[in-house]
Amino acid sequence: MAAWACLVLGLSFALSRSAIAAPAIDSGPGVITAQLKTSELIAKVWAVRRDERTNGVYMVPFSGSIIDGKLTVAGLPVPGKYDLRFQTESGLVEGWDATVPRSEYVDEQPLSEEGANEIIRKMSKDTVSGFPDQVVLLDLQGNIQNAAALMTGVRTTPFSEGMGVTHGTWIWRVDRWQWESPEDDQWNPYDKRPYYALYRERLKPEVYQAKRVVFARHLGGIGLKEERPKIDLGTILVPRPLAGVRAVNPDGSTTKAIVLKPRPDLRSATQPASTTQPAPAAPPAP
Repeated sequence: MAAWACLVLGLSFALSRSAIAAPAIDSGPGVITAQLKTSELIAKVWAVRRDERTNGVYMVPFSGSIIDGKLTVAGLPVPGKYDLRFQTESGLVEGWDATVPRSEYVDEQPLSEEGANEIIRKMSKDTVSGFPDQVVLLDLQGNIQNAAALMTGVRTTPFSEGMGVTHGTWIWRVDRWQWESPEDDQWNPYDKRPYYALYRERLKPEVYQAKRVVFARHLGGIGLKEERPKIDLGTILVPRPLAGVRAVNPDGSTTKAIVLKPRPDLRSATQPASTTQPAPAAPPAP
């Protein structure tokens, strides 16, 4: 599994690569609408498309509008998949794509506890979590053969670069990983694109500690097709960002975060991580 063994190199190598493409200009028939349920002012909203390129995955934002509580993002290229992003008065709300292919079973089956534990074990290894000092699995969703994981990590100790050792700078990262199990419980990173970064930033400790970012799977993975270029999501909850980096369920409750590093005893892997402090993060990737 050479590609699997090289993932750490890829994570470290991509530290300086930008993940944001130029803001998009309305260029398609796609439209996303929704009625927003929120407890605070929303300053800006975007629908974000993740474009795969030879040197990584880039974020392409399309600006939207909110009038009388109704969200509209128009001019979206079709086909395409989009994550909603909100700048609120207290922080950022980020949709993330937890959708995965259906399994090959006639009757769909959920991700088993054994499968989830296998993914957790593999994500705890240095091949995934080697660079950051702290790593938290924020969310894990899927079925018996395919899964999507949201991981955040932060490097707080000095690290080597081309010009020497860097001090006083942290590396924060949030990645979306995809896993597949062609055979029962033999889980491996998805061959075509195992992971991509939603965030990767160099920042001072005080900047990271002041972050208020919440990830919500019900606000991501919104697919537009040529036969259905417009979608109305109905009423959707825009959760309030609390201190730190965390994820929520569609009802706004905090997900069961799992600390991957420093590595806990496996018996505690199903216990929620404390969310009273900013959740850890990792290095930049494709």
